[in-house]
Amino acid sequence: MYGNDYSEMKLSQEQQRRIEDCIEFRFYSSLRFSMITDWLRNFDDSEIDMAISILEHIDYYRTEDISSIMMNGLDKLLATKKKLHFVAVGQPGKSGGHILYYVKNLFKYSPYN
Repeated sequence: MYGNDYSEMKLSQEQQRRIEDCIEFRFYSSLRFSMITDWLRNFDDSEIDMAISILEHIDYYRTEDISSIMMNGLDKLLATKKKLHFVAVGQPGKSGGHILYYVKNLFKYSPYN
């Protein structure tokens, strides 16, 4: 087990390749290899392959991905021509306010504005 031991992890070449592929193709190079190995230290040796498998199944959304998804949804809502009200839901500082901020900014680019 690696636990809090921050010495170099001993990963096989196959494990290293899988991690590098995840970083490049699943996380769009937004993570460093050391960030993954720091996370892997939470697992026992026997669990490392399973942890890497979890990484291989994570869908990471960049800001531009989220904006595109939200814009498509907003366009569909606005195309109905119904009167809409957008309200932040939840505690201050949580995601509700952030989503409302995104929606407000997306209105600038909507053809229905």
